[in-house]
Amino acid sequence: MEWIVLDDFPDTGPFRGRDGTLRFWKTWSDSFADFYAQADAYVEAGDSVIVMTRMVGRGKDSGVAVDTPVFAMVSTVRDRAVVRMEMFETKEAALGAVGLPSDTPFESF
Repeated sequence: MEWIVLDDFPDTGPFRGRDGTLRFWKTWSDSFADFYAQADAYVEAGDSVIVMTRMVGRGKDSGVAVDTPVFAMVSTVRDRAVVRMEMFETKEAALGAVGLPSDTPFESF
């Protein structure tokens, strides 16, 4: 498993394997209380799926509410396991990365 994150994340990685995945989620859970990822819509693309996501929580120290802008997460699946997760700032960028046209419709969860 490999995670490719947005450039403005506090820790941009690399995040590889089980330990990298745990470190990625620990970065978020250490900084925020009541933290969760909100998945809004998705589209399948061959061996990948794009999920439009935002992160929501409250700063542990500051108490400030956090609700990130929506971004795209592309998960690549092989043999029924996610082997790569890559984040994109826009839906269009994610669609282009998997070879779909920019007007591809998404399904709601």
